[in-house]
Amino acid sequence: MSGYTDNVLAISHFNVGLNRVFEDYCNGIKANCTNYHYFDYIASYKQNGQKGMEQEILRLVEEKAIQTIVLVWWSCDLSFDIQFLNKLREKVKIVINYYDTEYYYEGVDAYYAQTAHL
Repeated sequence: MSGYTDNVLAISHFNVGLNRVFEDYCNGIKANCTNYHYFDYIASYKQNGQKGMEQEILRLVEEKAIQTIVLVWWSCDLSFDIQFLNKLREKVKIVINYYDTEYYYEGVDAYYAQTAHL
């Protein structure tokens, strides 16, 4: 991915001091992108609710001319409405990174996978 130039938005939440896996994935994305942006979806969800979080993401997509979104979210997380992700998919490429698929494939991963390009 070296030299990758898309405007990329990583959507994740870091668990500072407890588990660096999400931070490490996002740092890897950042190291390989010219235009990297980060969005903490948990903080936004807590502060603005689901609809407010969705509006913030859409604003960032427009404002930063985002072309690719990489979702690096927690296992079994159902924070996102599938209709919102389908709407987002019309504007950007969506990449989802899954964890613990052996446990959550049927209940979560397969549900969201249909909205992703990769």
